[in-house]
Amino acid sequence: MGWEVEISKENPYIRNDWVLMTSVKSMKEEGYTMNFLSIREGKSYTHYHELDRIEHESKKLLSKMLRSRNFTKQFRKNTFYAANGLEKAGNEIKSTDLKYTSEKKLLKLYNDYLKWHIRCNYIIMSSFYMENWKPLLDRFMSKKYSSALKSSEDASTLLENPKSIGIKGSRLSEKNASSLKKKQRELMKKLGPPKDIRKIISGLRESAWDRFHIRVSINGNFQKFELLLKEIKRRTKASESDWYYFSHKQIIDFLANGKIPTAKDLKRNRGIVVFTAINGKAKVSYSKKAEKNALKILNFPKIPKGKNRIEGLCASSGKARGKACIILNIKQASRLEKDDILVTTMTHPDYVPLMKKASAIITDEGGISCHAAIVSRELKKPCIVGTTFASRIIREGDLVEVNATEGYARIISRGK
Repeated sequence: MGWEVEISKENPYIRNDWVLMTSVKSMKEEGYTMNFLSIREGKSYTHYHELDRIEHESKKLLSKMLRSRNFTKQFRKNTFYAANGLEKAGNEIKSTDLKYTSEKKLLKLYNDYLKWHIRCNYIIMSSFYMENWKPLLDRFMSKKYSSALKSSEDASTLLENPKSIGIKGSRLSEKNASSLKKKQRELMKKLGPPKDIRKIISGLRESAWDRFHIRVSINGNFQKFELLLKEIKRRTKASESDWYYFSHKQIIDFLANGKIPTAKDLKRNRGIVVFTAINGKAKVSYSKKAEKNALKILNFPKIPKGKNRIEGLCASSGKARGKACIILNIKQASRLEKDDILVTTMTHPDYVPLMKKASAIITDEGGISCHAAIVSRELKKPCIVGTTFASRIIREGDLVEVNATEGYARIISRGK
């Protein structure tokens, strides 16, 4: 059983029980399920997504798309509906004088924002299935078109969306867009795929852009949501360290009933919090025993020991050698020096300046149409994605050789 792993240190309000569990419920209602395990210990999160399940659900989405003429059109409509709703909720928070607003009104602002955040999160998770059609497409391509496709970068070119022109932090110009469209036309003419495969390629392009558009919307509007969170924190009179561990339910209880969590509750929140979703059923637990049970049920993957070669997908071809810099949070950005190898779980628009400085990029997550893949091709930087364990096998300061063309990185020597 294969798993994709993400490790992060981040604000808990976009990774809390309510957001994760409601996303699972929303997906189940739409006919999709994702098996995943999320463990929070202190401020660190480890997320696991079952790749076998993702491939199974990808086939369901693929089948649905091939039966419907308007599938991608409907998906696009849902994307912009969710993004616009989130923008409206964020702007309402920003335009409100929060200091002089009642708890009742603050509760409404809080619930409205998270309602739209859930919609956006659902789009990301369901389009994640769509992005993972890529391996299915690869299998078809490798059998039928192995001689025509020179490299996996040709497949990447087919799936990249010219609409990514103009994204925040992008260097792509209209000239780049024209060049991309021209290459795509040439490849399609050369390959001559049948109508159903053309439809899959088109769907992948659209879903990748939709997913990226939603992520940009979430990142931009969360700063507005933080204004609300700061005001709620001020009213609770909680310390910075205690406030970090308030759960969604505890925030609701405070705004609705003026109830402050007990020291015992907060101590429990600081410990191990286990979120599981198995076959569409979600559960939150608080104990080391719950963690062990979840790992046993889901056949938890172990980090390979003594491994110095990391394999993944070629997102942008090329080779590089340099000192590894592990960045798990954008606040660690100052550690990266020019021509370092950037190793991270995944990238987003705030990472673009780091990607420009790095000589190569390696990520734990992602496919060939993820943010890291798109931007690395713009920057013409070697990039490997979907390695699963890179950020935990490679250590800070290791001398690393990246061969993105072949889809692997090798640790030459360990850092001091």
